[in-house]
Amino acid sequence: MLKIYYLKIEESMTLERILKFKKYISRKRAVKVDHYKFENDKKLSILGELLIRYAICLNCNVINSEIKFKENRYGKLFIESIEDVFFNLSHSGSYVICGISDQKIGIDIEEIKDIDLSIASEFFCKSENDLILSAHGSDKIEYFYSIWCLKESYIKYEGRGLHIALDSFCFSIAGKTIKLIDSSNFKDINFEMLPIDSNYKSAVCYNGSSIHSIEKVHIDDILKVLKLNLTL
Repeated sequence: MLKIYYLKIEESMTLERILKFKKYISRKRAVKVDHYKFENDKKLSILGELLIRYAICLNCNVINSEIKFKENRYGKLFIESIEDVFFNLSHSGSYVICGISDQKIGIDIEEIKDIDLSIASEFFCKSENDLILSAHGSDKIEYFYSIWCLKESYIKYEGRGLHIALDSFCFSIAGKTIKLIDSSNFKDINFEMLPIDSNYKSAVCYNGSSIHSIEKVHIDDILKVLKLNLTL
C-alpha cells in the first residue's frame, strides 16, 4: 500500500484562518510555527501536519486524538503506537504533500524557480551535472529540480537527514525513465516523479510494487475526517 495525498493552499486560506487549527497539531510543531518568520511557512507547517493526520486516520483506523508523534534521532516522524506504518511529508510554495505506506517512504516537492545552476556542480554527481549542462533552454532547470527532488526523496526515505551526501548516489533520467547509476546498494527501491503541478517537481522513493493512489485533498475533506468543527 502506498497512497499519496496533496493539498494546495488557496488564496482564501488566510493565515488568520489557518492559525485556528494550531491547537489541533502537536505542541512541538505549534512552537515551531510561532518562531517562523514568513506567513507561508506557518501555513505550510500547520496544514502539513493536518494532512499527515488525515492520511493516518483514513488508513490506520484511528482517531485524530490518538495520534502521538515521535521523532528519530534525525528528526523523522513516526507513530510509536502504530506498527508498520510509514509516512513522509514535504511542502513548497502553495503545496503540501504526504505519502503513507506499510513500507519505508520518502517524498519531496519543490517549486520551480530561477536558480543558479552552477550549484549542481557542488552537490550533484558529474554525470548529473553533465545532463543539466547538455540540456536546452528550460529543460536545464527541469532536470535540475527533477534530480534534486529524487535525491531528497531518497534521503528522506532513509530518515538520516543531511548525513547522506547528495553526490553519493547518481540518477540517469531519459523521458519518464529514471535509473540509478550503480544501483547495487538500492535493491527493491523505486523512484517516481509525481504529476502534481507543471510549476513544481515532486518525487517519491518507496519499497513495494506500485503507487496505489494519488489524491488531491481539500481542506474540507481534512476537517471532516479529523472531525474538526471549524471552517475556512
